[in-house]
Amino acid sequence: MSWPTLPATVVGVAAFVLGGGFYRAFGGHHALFPSGAVGWSLAVLAGIIVGHLVALGRARWWGGTGSGAALTLAVLLLYGWVAAGMVSLTVVVLVGAARRGRWRQGVVHGAVDILGIGAGALVLAMFGRVPSVEVPWNPESWNFYAAPEVVLVATAYLAVTRVLLWYLHAPGTGGLPTATRTALVRQGLVAVALLGIAPLICVVAIAQPMLLPLFSIPLIALDSTLWIARVRAEEQLRDPLTGLPNRQWLLERTWTALDDAERIGARSALMLIDLDRFRSVNDTLGHLAGDRLLLQIADRLRL
Repeated sequence: MSWPTLPATVVGVAAFVLGGGFYRAFGGHHALFPSGAVGWSLAVLAGIIVGHLVALGRARWWGGTGSGAALTLAVLLLYGWVAAGMVSLTVVVLVGAARRGRWRQGVVHGAVDILGIGAGALVLAMFGRVPSVEVPWNPESWNFYAAPEVVLVATAYLAVTRVLLWYLHAPGTGGLPTATRTALVRQGLVAVALLGIAPLICVVAIAQPMLLPLFSIPLIALDSTLWIARVRAEEQLRDPLTGLPNRQWLLERTWTALDDAERIGARSALMLIDLDRFRSVNDTLGHLAGDRLLLQIADRLRL
């Protein structure tokens, strides 16, 4: 499937799935979201997460965060996929409204999350679990066999959402090995955090729902940790000042070019530009002048 048609397909399938859930809920007179203290506490926690995601900025949002995913997974386990879809839509709509001109990206992200929720709900259904607002999956009934169920649900949700988002943001490219490895490490951290935080949210929602907003502290700390890891990984591939490929990226692209040339029996050449002498510019004219000169050189190299 070509990339331009993928977002429309994802949105269409997600709309069909969500519409089916609403039809089932309204037809069976089921509630879409819990009421009372649990509902209000979840709404407050979702509002705090929305404010946090807006403050993070566009470049940080969604792909490297785990706060919204943890809340969505907890609601999915406790109240089913329709209630989890309501949480996801609320986060996406409010964040999209706060970011003018980004509504299309928000719609695609929301659709991806709906598909991930659907995948997690299918895994729950395979184990005979169909929780709803009226009949939640009470943590008091959990036993030893509930652990693999939670693990598989979180894995399905995370795999579907992250794979689709990666493919949507990197169309037509296979990705660099180092970039792929670091991304997998980050998503592994997200998975571990989901397995640790989401069940706790479920337990507190049943036992002491008024304490749910306190989960905003570890969720925000999780996002900050993931963002720092992402920045450090990107610095190994791309120079933060000029945006040009860094050493690790250069080595990987060089080995790839050499392998391609050897495979087709062609010659290859590598041109290196030594910028070590730019230190003398910093020493004589200052770092500001040296940075401006480096940016000019980077612009010419891109041309």
